[in-house]
Amino acid sequence: DSNYYGLDTFVYQVCNDETPQECTQAMVVITVINVNDTIFANNDTAMVDEDNILIGIDLRLNDGDADSSLLSVDIKPVMATKHGLLVLSPMGTYTYQPDTNYNGLDSFIYEVCNNENPQECTNAMVYIIVNPVNDSLFAIDDTAQITSNQILYGSTVLANDIDVDSTQININTTPILATQNGTILIQPNGAFVYTPVINFVGQDSFIYEICNSESPKQCDQATVYITVKAINYGPIANLDTIAVYEDSPINSIYVLQDNGFGPDDFGANVPANAKIDIITTTIHGSIVVNDNGTSTQADDFLEYTPDAEFHGMDSLVYKISDANGLSDQASVLIRVLSVDDLPTAIDDHFSLLSVTRNQDLFVITNDDFGGDGPSTNAISIVEMPNSGIAMVNENGTPSDPTDDYIIYALNDESQRSDSLTYMIMDSDGDTSIAKVYMVIEPAVVTVPQGFSPNGDGINDKFVIKGIEEFQGNSILIINRWGNRVFEGAPYKNDWDGSNQFGVHANSAGLPDGTYFYILKLGEDEEPIKGYIYIKR
Repeated sequence: DSNYYGLDTFVYQVCNDETPQECTQAMVVITVINVNDTIFANNDTAMVDEDNILIGIDLRLNDGDADSSLLSVDIKPVMATKHGLLVLSPMGTYTYQPDTNYNGLDSFIYEVCNNENPQECTNAMVYIIVNPVNDSLFAIDDTAQITSNQILYGSTVLANDIDVDSTQININTTPILATQNGTILIQPNGAFVYTPVINFVGQDSFIYEICNSESPKQCDQATVYITVKAINYGPIANLDTIAVYEDSPINSIYVLQDNGFGPDDFGANVPANAKIDIITTTIHGSIVVNDNGTSTQADDFLEYTPDAEFHGMDSLVYKISDANGLSDQASVLIRVLSVDDLPTAIDDHFSLLSVTRNQDLFVITNDDFGGDGPSTNAISIVEMPNSGIAMVNENGTPSDPTDDYIIYALNDESQRSDSLTYMIMDSDGDTSIAKVYMVIEPAVVTVPQGFSPNGDGINDKFVIKGIEEFQGNSILIINRWGNRVFEGAPYKNDWDGSNQFGVHANSAGLPDGTYFYILKLGEDEEPIKGYIYIKR
């Protein structure tokens, strides 16, 4: 039979050809020798959407070893993934986070071993299919500038529009909202022609719409701001629009160059020997003028850093000046694009006492949920401790995860270390995993052999160090005749040498001498017996 080893037998009969015939029987004993069955591991396949996290099931489900019921997975892969972050568990589960915007095939090789001696191991491949998802289309606002009574031939408004997934962006040649102080003509390539009303000076704008070629189609709208300047011979500062990403440091803004509305113009005069002036600063970030190491404004630029976690619109007003003192101002419209903030869980280390049954582990005090903030179920345990049990406590506030913590209960007081793995999740489903390492120390009780309750403030009470760690303690104190003089359950280090029993109860203190005690620390602890001496 398959996988059988041990003894087996059969009986056979042999006969001659005499008359009468004679027959006899014999037994054959067969010894089936045990051989080591080979451990095997089968390849696995998993699937996850782009920019999502895969929580993988136990890889050992389709692996096996006829001789061993316990298989473990090495947390270090034989071959790691190339397009994402992989975390393996000895129990066979795993998490995989693909690189941002990656889709396609990824894989890793893991090793699984049995618990035999000598140990056997084998490898298998896990194929991960990262499904593509459609990234959003962004239409970015533009600015342009023209002098009164001139025609503006604007460059394509598509140059700063963004679509990661599509190479073709189409523009609707009919504006969503047309200009109010002139005529607008949008070309299929995104260029436009604007003719202001005669002698008009001021601000005008139009809204355009772009769509990509994907299915389903995505569309977005943006505004083109047009500044019509009065005819003059001073500098002309043009409106600028830029887009930066949330939490990006030191974004250079070259306001003197063409940002869709033409470059700033100092006219016939040379630029002033001074920095560009900031007239109205940004509200949601810091702005610095960089003079590029020269005294002239001609090569100045701005450096903008958005406030942490901010996304949305910000703006500023700057001024350029020429050598004759003429100046002009313009706005810079800054669109800070949102990025997905990921949480960060950091490993925790706790020192615990073995006698404390339920211990509170405040693990998220050093974790960071990022700009998205925590989800309602901010903490979950993904790998239980080996020597105890653990659970998440919402602290009575299920809608406020910031005060959640883990309750840990030790099952075996002889253990001196334990660990667990937990995961935090932010409000949009991003997760991070960390370990909790616990060092478990035995509680120590120190009983003094005497005290002096004479009211001098020194050793006036019978103080047992460490007794507060044993909540179920009790103590009985008797005199040399076996009479009770004090009992406490639990004892709170408050005996001052007075007599608690008999006709002299609660009277003046007991006389100097030797007294005997029986100290019980709990149901599972051996009583401690000894004596103390009172010396007033």
